[in-house]
Amino acid sequence: MIRTRLTELVGCALPIQQAPMGTVSSPQLAVAVAGAGGIGSVNTLAMSRDVLRRCLDEMREQTDGVLAVSFLTNDIDLDAVADGAARARVIDFFWSDPRSDLVDIAHRGGALVNWQVGSRQEALAAVRAGADMVRSGCRGGGALPRREPGAATAVRGTRRRRRARARRRRHRRLSRHRCRDSCGGIGCADGNSLHRHPRIGSPCGLQGGGRGGGSRQHADHRRVQ
Repeated sequence: MIRTRLTELVGCALPIQQAPMGTVSSPQLAVAVAGAGGIGSVNTLAMSRDVLRRCLDEMREQTDGVLAVSFLTNDIDLDAVADGAARARVIDFFWSDPRSDLVDIAHRGGALVNWQVGSRQEALAAVRAGADMVRSGCRGGGALPRREPGAATAVRGTRRRRRARARRRRHRRLSRHRCRDSCGGIGCADGNSLHRHPRIGSPCGLQGGGRGGGSRQHADHRRVQ
């Protein structure tokens, strides 16, 4: 068992929650995840109250692990929330405005409330509403319901930095692979290319940088500052 704030609060053995991805997250998958020690989630999308009740009762017969019920958008059946809270440990809300009455219904049924948010303001609203857990929805399939000013730019900037780091890592791996015993320029297998040193941007004099191919005349760029 891995002990974290999540496992201690919810009672699961592993700090992992299966994403309630609409109709893709089947009850069987949720039961399997709960049985393995995580939090198995089922979505109420296009599911009536009676169907939800029967589904949760069947799931409870198959596992005594931690289950979560997810409600999407502001179109929420209060009675369905009560039914879910009586049968699951966690009630999830996403793409909806934080509401204290929903939190109260879940708490009365004995469940914890997890609110997925898309902004700092929404997170604070969820806390004020009484949510037990708040998580960011920025990576939820690209879904970000409410973006603060500049949030989109920040996300794009982060992605650009990740891509730049990935390019640098690929460059280093290729350099080590092709020109391990030379100056570190990118090699190729044609035996004729003049390679360019990655740091100073000038030809390094290495010709035929493929392993064992061509002449290996190169400058000692370690002396170049």
